[in-house]
Amino acid sequence: VQWALMICVYCISHVPALLSLDIPGYEGRNVLLIAFLIIVVQSSDVAQYVWGKLLGRTRIAPNVSPSKTVEGLLGGALSAVLIGASLSWITPFTAVQATLSSLAARGLLRQSAAAWQATPLGQRFLNDLVSAFLPHPESADRAGS
Repeated sequence: VQWALMICVYCISHVPALLSLDIPGYEGRNVLLIAFLIIVVQSSDVAQYVWGKLLGRTRIAPNVSPSKTVEGLLGGALSAVLIGASLSWITPFTAVQATLSSLAARGLLRQSAAAWQATPLGQRFLNDLVSAFLPHPESADRAGS
């Protein structure tokens, strides 16, 4: 639980640093790296939900998060790879590098965050976050993404 929290907070704190990267031939377009990250993670999150609803049979951790399935996880990872490869043109990466970056962003970061959010501590943290920062409680479902 502590490791998942550390990954969530530590990794998200580096997103603004993408704006300060000095990449030769990519000057002034660093905001596209943030767009790439957000598009890949959010769209693969939706894809994981859809894959899980369509084909989901095998639960990953039924006591922690009964709706997460192996099929949804694999479908979300596959979708992230395809989305990342198709968006490689907005990054300074090759298609292979963009594909690997998408898989890392989706597989490692988002899945760690999702697992942590499903724990009681993660739920309590999200409830506190929602009550402190979000004006509408119904947006709590998407706060974790």
